[in-house]
Amino acid sequence: SSNVHTSSSTPARILPPSSSQLYSHLTHLDLSYCGVGEASGLSKVLSRCARNVQCLSLSHNDLVSQKAAISGLRHAEYLIKLNLSYNKLTSLPEAHLYLGGQLQRLQLSHNQLATVKGIDRLYALQELWLDHNQIVDLSELAGICQLPQLQYLHLQGNPLEQDY
Repeated sequence: SSNVHTSSSTPARILPPSSSQLYSHLTHLDLSYCGVGEASGLSKVLSRCARNVQCLSLSHNDLVSQKAAISGLRHAEYLIKLNLSYNKLTSLPEAHLYLGGQLQRLQLSHNQLATVKGIDRLYALQELWLDHNQIVDLSELAGICQLPQLQYLHLQGNPLEQDY
């Protein structure tokens, strides 16, 4: 029964835990192929239940803006792997503000990124997937090459041009 009897013989209702309590031990979250878009309320959900998430996949959705894709991750301080592949992202200029200093693997394959501003300040990155985007200017990658922990950089399928 969902009722608890107290000493006064008046039943007290057991309240369900809040979503933040319910998902407090969640470490892996896969929201791939969920039709998540700009107006989905994703940032609100993530800010409540992704505090302890270490691995998050939002691939194969309809995310376009930085706000919809990562603004709810400001408090996900344990996040080390994030997959945002197969969305419609064009830039993440404030990625370093939302993704913190723990992120080690960032997958941004098959988006529409033309710039890496913001991503170039994720100093713990070890792996960065930027393949099949719209990066044209090779000088755009200068900041990425300065990331101290970066071991793997995937760029295939970009229309990179080099000035001679």
